[in-house]
Amino acid sequence: HKKSPLTVHDEVVDGVHIRLLKRQDPKCRNLNPKPLFRNVGFQRISECVKVNISGLIHDPHSIQDGVFFILFQHLPASSDRNGQPGTGSNEPSGDGPTPNQIWYTTSDGNAVEVKYKDAFGKANFVSNIYKDGKGVITFDGPVQYIGDYAFAVCRNLKTITIPSNASYIGSYAFTDCKSLVECNMANIQKIGSHAFDGCSAMPSITFPESLTEVGDATFFSCSGLKSINIPGSLQVISNEMFKNCSFITEITINEGVEEIGKDAFNGCQTTEIKLPSTITTIKSGAFYKTGLTKITIPENVTAIEDETFSQCKDLKVVNIGSKVTSIGEKAFYGCRSLASITIPESVQSIGARAFHSCSVLTSFEGPYASQDKRCIVINNDLFAFAPANITEYTIPEGVTAIAPYVFCENLGMDSETEGLTALTIPDGVVSI
Repeated sequence: HKKSPLTVHDEVVDGVHIRLLKRQDPKCRNLNPKPLFRNVGFQRISECVKVNISGLIHDPHSIQDGVFFILFQHLPASSDRNGQPGTGSNEPSGDGPTPNQIWYTTSDGNAVEVKYKDAFGKANFVSNIYKDGKGVITFDGPVQYIGDYAFAVCRNLKTITIPSNASYIGSYAFTDCKSLVECNMANIQKIGSHAFDGCSAMPSITFPESLTEVGDATFFSCSGLKSINIPGSLQVISNEMFKNCSFITEITINEGVEEIGKDAFNGCQTTEIKLPSTITTIKSGAFYKTGLTKITIPENVTAIEDETFSQCKDLKVVNIGSKVTSIGEKAFYGCRSLASITIPESVQSIGARAFHSCSVLTSFEGPYASQDKRCIVINNDLFAFAPANITEYTIPEGVTAIAPYVFCENLGMDSETEGLTALTIPDGVVSI
């Protein structure tokens, strides 16, 4: 500014580079010195901020002896005074980030865009440096959490390391990060819904033992996932947590997990999974259309809910725990490899179409099986029928009621089997 020349004074206060600009003419209040420092990494601090420089209090709104001070903060602190990358504390060093840092790498060698700079707690964004294949995002205080949408749709984000003091990853925080292959989450306790939705390049995920809560559909459509290990600290596997993760072939659920949510593993192609004894609840559709070949229901489970194992076309062996009291609608619908199944005495009801389209099912075992093993009869109600390799059938004596849909799709209606051509109903049946 020709009429109001500037003089520059630099100080380092608490590790932060402060630049004071002296304006000689207090009348020139519209002076904007920003263009002078556009390319050297300075950012203007709020004019209401007071800072102690060399023991003096400089208020940007006060005029002392005809001198007006404007306050700037050097960003990043690790750059030299010409704005070139330096070797300060904002670069990665040691085994992990400091409480004030987030480390990352990218697939294209460029820094990620931090769109929501206020999504990390009370700490203020300071800098985002990418150098020698490594990125560091620095704040002026500890990172408390990774907030909602913090890195959503950062398509070049490849790996990220969250500092150990952060306790929460927000909803949609990394959704649609198509290049993300690794997230080191240290001491995270909670992950919000859809946090990693659509992260299709991630081959595996390591959960910390500190994890206690996960929102719905957290890893929805993470099609690159191949293996997962769920810690016992996470009591509830959330609804749709791994839905449409079609290439998961290895699932480990540790003792301590109590509930598997609705559609939690829907579409996963794992062939075998051992459920811990602590499981008490398996919600509807939990293993819908998975690649399971065998499954054992833990003893503490009391219900097999609707469509839990529906469309598991390779399922051959099912062991039902002795405390199960109900089998829901379409629970085993379309299990085309299931030839036989034992229904324990604890079961009191079986939902409609529970065993429909089980085209090789020839027999039931257990106390409720009919003499010919073709039917399940509970308290004189016929709940299920094994349809394979039979064209004519007579309902057993003693049956008084036939539950809904028991023979539907078995009377020549299933395109993959010949189906029944004749059915004899005894006089004792009073309800169909």
